[in-house]
Amino acid sequence: MKYKPNLNLLDDFSDIKQHVNYPMVAVFEFAGKKLIYVGTKHNSQANRVPKSFDAINYCFDNFDIDFIVTECAHTHKLKDYESLLYQPGMNELIYAPLIGKQNNISYKFIDADEKDWFADVVSIDEKYIKIMQVFFVLNDAYKYKQIFTENFSIQRSIDNVVYKFWKDGYPAPMNQAKFQAFFRKNFGFNVTDDNLSDLLKDNPEWNAPDKNGNIINKAWSYINMYSRDKKMVCEIFNAMNKYKCVMATIGAGHFDNQRRVLESSFGKPLLLYKFPKSSRRDKIK
Repeated sequence: MKYKPNLNLLDDFSDIKQHVNYPMVAVFEFAGKKLIYVGTKHNSQANRVPKSFDAINYCFDNFDIDFIVTECAHTHKLKDYESLLYQPGMNELIYAPLIGKQNNISYKFIDADEKDWFADVVSIDEKYIKIMQVFFVLNDAYKYKQIFTENFSIQRSIDNVVYKFWKDGYPAPMNQAKFQAFFRKNFGFNVTDDNLSDLLKDNPEWNAPDKNGNIINKAWSYINMYSRDKKMVCEIFNAMNKYKCVMATIGAGHFDNQRRVLESSFGKPLLLYKFPKSSRRDKIK
């Protein structure tokens, strides 16, 4: 039997009434196959989540995994993350294929990248292009300041976003004056060269995907619905059509968005929340 996802069942994060707790493991068993979906809390230098590693270690110890899919951009390579080995800030999504590689288990990065985000959302409806331009201009300026500790001007950020994402046939991007007018209309205050680079830092609530929120919240919702969750679900189904026991390591929230699609084909999962304390296995040289 070949499994195909019903993408109409994808949910927007803002529509979900009850979210599962994280980290957790959802075990789908069907037709002699298993999908082991590890919903993690992201580990970073600033946010230590050893339970995410415990959950992943539990899966390696208790299931005969023959393939791993993980929430990393498909344009990246595992070697890009070698500097994280043995470090407290090891990304748990990278940890899974690294440990899998030690055990000769193949893997695939299944997330969309930023170019996909822009193109996928605009392909749904070109009316979203202004929202995506504002989203990426703010994101671009924020990242620039994090690296270079200085503000990025509106014009430089617009030029950079156009260079990275615009394609022939797209509507013309907003120039600086139109960008500022669009921003003022949607947010009620002026964006300037002096505040552009700090807006995402000063307004962390803008990072919540919400189709009824402001244009940044909406952009996140569109990115998840039309690009990230869509691609991840399709790749999970591709893996399930080829392998018997697949482990998916994907961050908090995406399971809620994808759950109805998975359950429509694979049935209701067993949800696990408690895992034995364990040691980081990438610390073993």
